[in-house]
Amino acid sequence: MKESYLGDRIIAILLLALAVGMFLYTFTFPGTLQPTDPGTAAFPRILAVALAVLAVILFLTPRESKLLPERAGTFPIVGIIVATALYALFLPLLGFLLSTVLFLVGALLLMGVRRPVYLVAVPIVLSVVLFGLFGLLLEVPLPYGPLERGIL
Repeated sequence: MKESYLGDRIIAILLLALAVGMFLYTFTFPGTLQPTDPGTAAFPRILAVALAVLAVILFLTPRESKLLPERAGTFPIVGIIVATALYALFLPLLGFLLSTVLFLVGALLLMGVRRPVYLVAVPIVLSVVLFGLFGLLLEVPLPYGPLERGIL
């Protein structure tokens, strides 16, 4: 038997309100004089529409009736917070690629992932894809460490 939880609906309504607010706020962004330039508001508007669609889906989609899952304890939560702080600390020293790989390995271990294939492949592939997308394609300045200096 499926039932919709009140909490899901409340969160969906709040997310929908946030999406509407985001969308309306984009009209305060400065415009552009070039007709082919979508301007600074285009991407936030796309995100606002996507958030609104997902909020409506959350509101309308029933969930299986289940009790809350067993609590994993506070160790993984505190561990992720500590790992994030260490990531921010070592990012300028080790560079984006090495720091991100180490952070993702630690986060996966804290979440209970133990398969070596996932612990190696996911962090490396995700780090390289993110570096390529943001660092090379979009030219977002990312911290360079010994690994990036050796490659580029």
